[in-house]
Amino acid sequence: MKYLGVIVKESLSDIAVLDRFEVLSTQTIGPENDTWNLVKVIGSKKQVTELKDFIKEGPWYANFWSEKGMLVVFKDKVVTDKVEAIKYGLSINIPNEQLDFKQD
Repeated sequence: MKYLGVIVKESLSDIAVLDRFEVLSTQTIGPENDTWNLVKVIGSKKQVTELKDFIKEGPWYANFWSEKGMLVVFKDKVVTDKVEAIKYGLSINIPNEQLDFKQD
């Protein structure tokens, strides 16, 4: 099964991990001095869960989804429940408005 997801390039300790995924697109967002590069990818569940080893310390996560559900990848864990993902995200200082887990 394949998962579609979004990875913030700046959240990665080693951007070479992106080579493990099929990259669909890249989008730069934010003001000029504080931009994020959003990379839309496709990967297997194994690739997605292994991504946690490449997420930097701090308030970062990557969001993936398929017809079977969602996977939210944090540095220390992978979460499948939206309520649990929001609770954990808040505990590591991710702003509530960034915990929307869009699936598009």
